[in-house]
Amino acid sequence: MEISRNLRPIAQSAGTKKGNGVNKRFLTAILATGLILILASISFADVIPTPNWKSFLGMAYYNGQPAPAGSIIDAYDEDGIHCGTFVVRHFDDTAGIYGSMAVYGDDPYSDLIDEGAESGDMISFEVNGRPASTSAIDGNVFWAPQDLAEIDLGATGTICASAASFVEEKL
Repeated sequence: MEISRNLRPIAQSAGTKKGNGVNKRFLTAILATGLILILASISFADVIPTPNWKSFLGMAYYNGQPAPAGSIIDAYDEDGIHCGTFVVRHFDDTAGIYGSMAVYGDDPYSDLIDEGAESGDMISFEVNGRPASTSAIDGNVFWAPQDLAEIDLGATGTICASAASFVEEKL
């Protein structure tokens, strides 16, 4: 075959024996590098979905008003793992409704990564990056697999603005 004859010199120059195999050290280095990159990308990922989740829904308030569309609701477990996120949308002209937001639990079959909450963990929330108070309407903020809770959230934030004064120059 014309193609295999053309590839043999390339394979031989890459450190293989007579084009019949790949240099084991080279392959090991490539695989190790790939594994490290995969683990690094997973560890820096935001929310990692798992088969275990608890759904949260309710009203989100920001500065005493229903959170506007585009507001971001984040959920964290007791270890500070970001295990849920939701972007508020308007439904039938009603601002501030969030959910159903999946808050993911830790995958018991992965030993290397902490993906989320464990049974009994208290979930904390943020609205637009600000810590939120919680008010249980139905259910609670403690994580349990395949559960549902209606929790209203409230957060406050301030916007700092500085005023500049201009002096009118007289000629």
